[in-house]
This record gives sequence, structure tokens and C-alpha cells, in this order.
Amino acid sequence: MLQEELQQLDAKTDQDDDDDVPEFGERVFKCKVAKGVGYRNTPTFGDKNKDVKGPVGDEVVIASGLAQGPQAVFLQDARNGLWLPLSNPEGKTIFSVVGMASETDMKEFKLCSGVELN
Repeated sequence: MLQEELQQLDAKTDQDDDDDVPEFGERVFKCKVAKGVGYRNTPTFGDKNKDVKGPVGDEVVIASGLAQGPQAVFLQDARNGLWLPLSNPEGKTIFSVVGMASETDMKEFKLCSGVELN
């Protein structure tokens, strides 16, 4: 399902963009993993950031972009610039797409703090 949504986003941006540079904008993604997922410094599983608490349960993040890492696609948090994998190393989906941030009523969701741990 997530792969289909990403392909639709890619197709839409290809149609709308004359410069061949897709416009991602800011999009809301919802965590689907109860125990959560950790931030990465780069779009690589092994580059985990231990200083910032990642999203858990049904928390959402606002992404400003996507990047293909060596093993998976990662989203970049618009607030802290860190990376979160869209799937685990086995390919299980970690996030679902909620929609464009500008069109999402954020009062309906719990935003991941994405701040440094004490």
C-alpha cells in the first residue's frame, strides 16, 4: 500500500513539474509500530541517532523529503532534519501516509516531539 502511494506521488509530481524536479512539499506520516522507530543521522539503518526520541505508536511526523538509502526509503523530518525509515530491514511498513501537511488537521494527531533526550 505504501509503495502504491509513493508511486502515485511520484507520478503526480512528474506530471505537474516542468523542471523534472519533483515537488514533495511537507507531508504527514503516521507511525504504525507500537514500540516506535529511531531517528537516523543519514538515510542508513546503521547510522542511528541515540540523542533524539523517535515516533512511537500512532504519533505522526512531518516530512520534508524522501531519500533512497542502501536498504530502504527514508523520510526526512522537517523539524530536525533527521531520517526515519519507511520500512524495517525485512521490508515491513513502519509508516502510513496521512497527506499533505497543509491539508491535514493536526489537532487530530499526536505529533512526535523529535527533540533531544535528557
